[in-house]
Amino acid sequence: PSMMRKRKFWADFEETVTVQKHLKAYKKNPCMVDPLPEVMPRMTQYWRGLNILEVAEAVRDEFPGLYHYRMLADWVANKEVNYDDVIVPKTGQIDFIRREVMLSDMVGFAVRAVGPCNFSLKWNEGRARPEEVAFAISKKEINVPTSSKSTKPSKSTKNRRGGVDIFDDISGIIEEMDLRKATDFTAYDEGSPRHPSWPAMHSASSASSFWLSVILDLSPQQLCDARMLDWSVAYARTVAGVHYPSDNIAGLMVGQGILAQILPDYLHDEYGADKKKVEDKIKEIVFDWTTFEDTECFNKKRYKSVPAARPAVCFDPPIRRPENPNPHPPTMRDGRIGVTVEGDIVTEE
Repeated sequence: PSMMRKRKFWADFEETVTVQKHLKAYKKNPCMVDPLPEVMPRMTQYWRGLNILEVAEAVRDEFPGLYHYRMLADWVANKEVNYDDVIVPKTGQIDFIRREVMLSDMVGFAVRAVGPCNFSLKWNEGRARPEEVAFAISKKEINVPTSSKSTKPSKSTKNRRGGVDIFDDISGIIEEMDLRKATDFTAYDEGSPRHPSWPAMHSASSASSFWLSVILDLSPQQLCDARMLDWSVAYARTVAGVHYPSDNIAGLMVGQGILAQILPDYLHDEYGADKKKVEDKIKEIVFDWTTFEDTECFNKKRYKSVPAARPAVCFDPPIRRPENPNPHPPTMRDGRIGVTVEGDIVTEE
């Protein structure tokens, strides 16, 4: 594909490869320090405590909008939802349809509304998945540029180095992965979906921070939480190795753009909104996702990723008992709560 002649593509691919290098190292040795903060320094508070493998798994064939439903459920339960009555006016003192039901509907609508256009863009662009490129490199079918001056360094990984050669290690890293098939590059046994990479559909459907800003009066913290959730769902697909970072940003922009065009009519037809007022508010809230990692919101300590706790097995190795002329039977309880004896090995549970 012609995109492979572009320096920005290789910078994008280099980041994806580096993330997979860390993920595969952790998968091989779960007792090492969780590398998630190295590759994803910020993430939604709903994933706090997850390790790098679990973040990849969080966006693997999950129920569409699952995490957005959870966020909204928290807001509703805590009575933190402030509807914009100018956009969607109530028809009575209590209007369940234009309140909680509308919120539930919008999560699903945002996913199904962006799908057709987003998939059309995918097939029009035809961008190869990271696993396809990685496997072709492993088979010596594609040559990686040996050096190139990098563009603006990414904040999403410490491996990106501004102003120096950044592509020299790609082939070596991929060779160390020992890919037997293309899908081995990703975090998933099945690999990537069988359609092109750009723009990412998970990202396009993660537009809650946009449509919530239209129908609600969000507090600054709520808006930040919603944006961080949208971004986290998007970037987690790079953690899984199925998308380039630029796929994710493009998806976030595309999803917002599609909804900006159809929301005025949809909210008018379904909930009696004034189309002109919806259009005016949309103009005020459109967000440039290419700037998100430079914002105060992204850099809040609230979202700072921390290494997940190591598995208990890493801290509780078997304890060998002294030689005993009358060893226990192969498996029995030792009389101590939480202790199993197997031969001459005692393991505290």
